[in-house]
Parts: sequence; C-alpha cells; structure tokens
Amino acid sequence: MVIASVIFMRKASDMVEQSTSLNKVDKYDREIAWSDEANLSLQQDYVYIKRFDGPMFFGVAAKMLERVNKIPSDAKVIIFRMKKVPYIDQSGLYALEEVIKEMQNMGIIVVFTMTQAQPQYLLRKNHLIPEVLPEKYLFDSIENCAIWLKEYCKEC
Repeated sequence: MVIASVIFMRKASDMVEQSTSLNKVDKYDREIAWSDEANLSLQQDYVYIKRFDGPMFFGVAAKMLERVNKIPSDAKVIIFRMKKVPYIDQSGLYALEEVIKEMQNMGIIVVFTMTQAQPQYLLRKNHLIPEVLPEKYLFDSIENCAIWLKEYCKEC
C-alpha cells in the first residue's frame, strides 16, 4: 500500500511538472495559452507567466525550486496562474514561499491570479498573504491583472 502511494505521488508529480510552463508574455505560443489569455494585449518584455496545472505537493515543490534559476534576470513581474491548482500541501506551500522570496530578492514582483479556495486559505493561514505576498498582488482574473499591469508599466 505504501509503495503504491509513493508510485502514485511520483507519477502525479511528473504529470504536473510536464503541464507547467513559463513563457514571456510577448512571445508565448498562443496554442498553449489558457483560454482567458487569448485576447490579452500585454507586450512587455519583462513580464512572464507561470502556469500551474494541478495540485502542489512535495514532488512538485522540488521542481518548482529548480525553475527559479530559469527566470531571466530582466524579469520585473511574474504572473502565477493559479486557477488550475485545487490543492497545496505544506511542502508545496513552503516551496512556493521560497520561490516568491527568491524572486522578490531578485527584484521581481510576483502576482497571483484566480487562486482557488483551499490554496488561498492555506496562504492566509500561514501568513504568506499578506506578509510575503501583499493583497494588492492578488487578482480574481487575468483581465484585472492586465489592467493593473498596464498601470504598473507606466512607471517602468
């Protein structure tokens, strides 16, 4: 039973890893964009979108930390698309916190869009929101994030 659980977690981790992506906004392939991104007109070279697809747990957490090193040094904003993340466990939460802090240390603003109930509850319960990730960087839709981003980019 334990071995079956470990094998399942490994396969689930591999599936989630294969379905995540990081793309520059102005050069991302429209075929892999989520449906609500299709009509966005964000042309900033320094804005990146990180799409998460599936639960965040220990197997995903380690790979997420590896991906931080792939963020270009010219990045100023990274959008974490959270609408397909139904669940985060404690190890996923810790990894996410480390990723956010590392990006903030690099001068990158991290914003979240469409965070589901359980992940948002855990982020608030553990004080990542608002201590690490301020409320002003949480958006209920990619469209609202795009409006904020256009205003933010006027200052850049």
